[in-house]
Amino acid sequence: MAAAGRDPAKLAALERSLTAVLVDPASATAVAQDAAQQLGYVVLAGTPEASAATLEAVAPLFADASRFDYARLVLDRVPGPQVDALYLKALASATGRTRLGLLDAIGTRGITDAVPALAALLQNEDAATAAAASLALARIGGADALAALARHSGTATPAFLNSRLVSAGLADAPVAARIATEIYGNTSAPLAQRSAALRTLIAANPASAVAEIHAALLGSEPAFHAVAIQAVATLPTPGSAAALADRLGAYTPTVQVALIAALGQSGDAGALPGLTTALASPEPAVRLAALAALGLLPGNVAVAQKLSDLALGQGDEAKAAFASLTRLHGPAIDDYFAARAADTGLSAAARAVAIQQLAARNQTEALPFLFSLRDSGEPALRLEVLDALRLIAPPAEQPALIAWALGAQPKAEQTRAVRALITTILRADDAETRAAPVVAALKTGDAAARLTLLPVLSRIAGQTALTSAGSLALSEDEAVAAAATAELARWPDATALPVLVSVAVGTTQTSIRNAAAAGAARFLTQATGPARDRRSTQARALLELSLELPARLALIHVLSLCADEASLASARGFLADPATAAVAQDAVDAIVSTLAGPPVVTSSATMEDPAVMADGNATTFWQVPANEAGTWIRADLHSARPVRKIFLDHRGRGWGYPGKFNVQVSDNPDQPGEPVFSTEGERSETVVVLPAGLRGRYVWLRLTGGRDAPLAISELRVE
Repeated sequence: MAAAGRDPAKLAALERSLTAVLVDPASATAVAQDAAQQLGYVVLAGTPEASAATLEAVAPLFADASRFDYARLVLDRVPGPQVDALYLKALASATGRTRLGLLDAIGTRGITDAVPALAALLQNEDAATAAAASLALARIGGADALAALARHSGTATPAFLNSRLVSAGLADAPVAARIATEIYGNTSAPLAQRSAALRTLIAANPASAVAEIHAALLGSEPAFHAVAIQAVATLPTPGSAAALADRLGAYTPTVQVALIAALGQSGDAGALPGLTTALASPEPAVRLAALAALGLLPGNVAVAQKLSDLALGQGDEAKAAFASLTRLHGPAIDDYFAARAADTGLSAAARAVAIQQLAARNQTEALPFLFSLRDSGEPALRLEVLDALRLIAPPAEQPALIAWALGAQPKAEQTRAVRALITTILRADDAETRAAPVVAALKTGDAAARLTLLPVLSRIAGQTALTSAGSLALSEDEAVAAAATAELARWPDATALPVLVSVAVGTTQTSIRNAAAAGAARFLTQATGPARDRRSTQARALLELSLELPARLALIHVLSLCADEASLASARGFLADPATAAVAQDAVDAIVSTLAGPPVVTSSATMEDPAVMADGNATTFWQVPANEAGTWIRADLHSARPVRKIFLDHRGRGWGYPGKFNVQVSDNPDQPGEPVFSTEGERSETVVVLPAGLRGRYVWLRLTGGRDAPLAISELRVE
């Protein structure tokens, strides 16, 4: 075809060649089908003389049931009366599947000369033939085809009615309305076709659509209700939404709720009066639906006022009213909320709703007014203002929020101001410069100001905030130093660790030293990567200080996570003190076990070497194809030691986590004992925190519940 291009001679030759293949009884099915498809394209592009010869050659295929489809592949796309005539001639003698195929093609081609033959087939004893004939007539359309269908309007089979509905969809509006009315009003017709007819009727006659919808909604048939309500969103006639909204009270509560939702989605403000009236319905569901719908329509000040009043209450309706207020749009509504927030004649609760709306609408132009309310005599109103500022105040307003926080008298207001300040700071992109205003206030403020603002630092983090907290932790004022140390201890990442160590070493206050050491111990326990390598040095340095027992015990516990001779020696140094002996012995046993080497891992599943789970390489995996109950993994820790946590790393193969499993701990390699803990694996990494006091040399993980996935573990660690 591509080689022939538009060359008439080449196309004619190709047409003859393909025709010969097609009509040859010896051609294989696939070859004949391909020839038919290609021939259809060639006939469309070829010469009339060649096409006439092809039509003559292809025509006999219509009478051959085994090759009828080839004829359609060639001719269905070819227009013209000569081709139409072939289909009509074949229809006269066709039966069965061939006849059904011809009827489909005739309808698709719109062959008007076929109407008499099709009309005769409407009474055929074969239901499929009658149905196909009716659909062909519907597709052809025109007065004669419609008249043929109308003569059999008493036929109520789904197929025939569907054909009539197709004809209605292709006809002009008056004809479509007439056909749809007949079917919709036929009580013996199936419900699905009557529902479709109602849809067609509403669309065909917009002028009477409201009346039809109203009548359907007054009835008791849910299928008609659904069709009528779906039509509401697309009604083109002005005033339709208003007319239906005004009639809401005539319908059942269930219908009202559905209709109200549709009116809300319609976007037609004409429904506002009717929906506003529905707010007084005795049915809670209707009231809630009306509240939701009002927020979707173009509103006005009257609607805003109504919703504002309802938002003052309690319960679901007040929440729905507030949500609708937030969505409400229309002329002067933003100005309405600004005026209502400033109206001192209103209750504090009413003004609070307006203030909340200013924030919900991101009305940043109201910021000067909102800050002016810091001097309001209504404590509850000031709290609402601070919540609003938390939502919309830009970072540039930090000084004003700092001043508010420092000047607030009730603790609740001060806390709310600090919360607003934190959120406002976090809106700034630069983590280092954003803390400058609060750091400056901390530097110049008195002790009370510092105690108020210090909680900001750990929430905003960053080096600037960290430096400030570290400096204040060394303050001579013990309360300020304690608050700053507490902030360092709750810092969101381990960047606070070296600062805590410096504070513990540099402070002259015993309470601060102990708090800093305890905070450092928390970070040292969690240390990963390079920080793990420094863990021993930092823990031992802190243990050289004069510390109270809780801080010393926390740091001795850190030693148990280390694997160096210096940590072992340090831990042994605490064995003589009865207060620290037990924790020190645990640390000694853990370090000795770790120094002996990685755990020796074995498993009941031996198709891969379990030792890779302890090779220290996160890129190697022990993997077995089945995550089956009964499979066990055992870790030999070389000597008895405390067992607090188990880590299973699946990163890189997150799907390979275990199903449910038990943990057993024992000193006997052949007797694991009773389970001490049961849990389930988690994607990426499974961390098992065991009950306190467990000791042993051997740790078993025994699957009790399988998963439909392989089991894959890169590293197994015990702490």
